[in-house]
Amino acid sequence: MSQDLKEGWLEVKRMVDESSVSYRYRAPMAADIRCSDYPTLVAVAWDFEDYEGPFKFEGSFQEHHDELEASLNGLDGEENGFLILVMTGVGIKEWLWYVRDFDDWMAKINESFSGKSVFPIRISSYEEPEWGTYQKLIEMGE
Repeated sequence: MSQDLKEGWLEVKRMVDESSVSYRYRAPMAADIRCSDYPTLVAVAWDFEDYEGPFKFEGSFQEHHDELEASLNGLDGEENGFLILVMTGVGIKEWLWYVRDFDDWMAKINESFSGKSVFPIRISSYEEPEWGTYQKLIEMGE
């Protein structure tokens, strides 16, 4: 396992089933951020195998990941929610968020995708007002 701190984010690399997995997660949040204000954990997952089939794009795979990340980055902040993790490895890339209001966040993400190709992603949500997943990430890096 290796760990680096870059611009408020920690990065940990681990071996999982003989493959390298990268976890880039937010360093401890500011003390004035109340977890209960962002009670919904949202997972946005892109399975690399889903890049084929009906999701054929012009341009490279990386360009489409960059386009998706640019769309997601505009939602990060106190108004909407916080990106806490980007995990890459074992055939998938996943972004985890804690959001203020899931329906509002979904409306904003759909707006940010307007005019773009359909992304082969799955979005799941879970109620987690105590931020247990984030606490596990922080413990993983200690």
